[in-house]
Amino acid sequence: MPAGPLVRVVQFCRRVLAPESPDEAADAHLLALFIQRRDESAFEALVRRHGPMVLGVCRRVLGNSHDAEDAFQAVFLVLTRKAPSIRPRKMVGNWLYGVAFRTALEARKTAAKRQHKEREYGEIRQADSGDGMDEELLAVLDQELNRLPDHYRAVLVLCDLESLTRKEAARQLGCKEGTVASRLDRARKLLAKRLTRRGLIVSGAALVAALSAEAAPAAVPPALIAGAVKTSARAGRGTAGGLLSAKVVALSERVLHVLWLRRLKTVLGLVLVVAVSGLVLMVAVFRAGAALRSLPNPPPASEVRDPGPEGEENWTAKGLLHEEKVPLPVHSIAFSPDGKYLATGAGRRAKGANDGATGGAGAVTIVELDF
Repeated sequence: MPAGPLVRVVQFCRRVLAPESPDEAADAHLLALFIQRRDESAFEALVRRHGPMVLGVCRRVLGNSHDAEDAFQAVFLVLTRKAPSIRPRKMVGNWLYGVAFRTALEARKTAAKRQHKEREYGEIRQADSGDGMDEELLAVLDQELNRLPDHYRAVLVLCDLESLTRKEAARQLGCKEGTVASRLDRARKLLAKRLTRRGLIVSGAALVAALSAEAAPAAVPPALIAGAVKTSARAGRGTAGGLLSAKVVALSERVLHVLWLRRLKTVLGLVLVVAVSGLVLMVAVFRAGAALRSLPNPPPASEVRDPGPEGEENWTAKGLLHEEKVPLPVHSIAFSPDGKYLATGAGRRAKGANDGATGGAGAVTIVELDF
């Protein structure tokens, strides 16, 4: 075999068999490495990949760089604690967006209390100015983005907030590029529709421009990334408290409590649905049984009557020499001593008459039997 083709075959095998570098690995693979081995390089790759998006969310919600950095640290501290619970693992970016938004809301509550006290002492500080986007749009953009279904929010986070191509997003999510494209288009329209309900008329192009502008925040400071990575390393040994301020630790604990409450609410909701469904089924079975018990008992086969022409009740003598129609009700039946003839007495029974006697209009029919 020529040397050229052989070299190409060897290089191809090396590319296929060689492990992916952390920067190229999919989110699910990085998360698995961190969960199973507490791999710092895998965690650092996740921080570098999703850190700008997380910091951007915190800045938009809080409007203060210092508070946003504290929230950033709290988000990745929560990741070190809750990484095994992320499902599905390929949607790490989507999960981090949701945690970042909740963390920023919790931090904003704390900041509001602090600002209230500062106003009392006349020491209010000016919050950092935004990046020029409309403040009203900033106030509701993340609220509505957070409320989108996960499969729509995931593609917006990857493509519009993290500036991934559709091909790269499809690789991260483990689906086809066409699926990403259709979900992205649907997600943008759905988000624009929800913003319109909030009184903000935003076209699809304007929404894409707004999200793209938010996708390019200032780079995450290296010290912030290094701090998050060190925190993850020490969190596994239970010594992370010395690296973080009490404010960041308290914020992460509140977010963990919020996540626990949401999970508890989901479980209780499922239990309630199952309980109500079982109760409805039991009631339906009970009613069906009661309805069956209330039905009248069927008459014996000997009393089943065959309706004659024009609805008149008649009794058909089967097995006779000639089929005869005997008007009903029949009050008495007698056989001849030799058993060749059958005599029936039919008619309306007189009130108080003895058994076998008939009164009023009646008829006696004699039928010759054929055996």
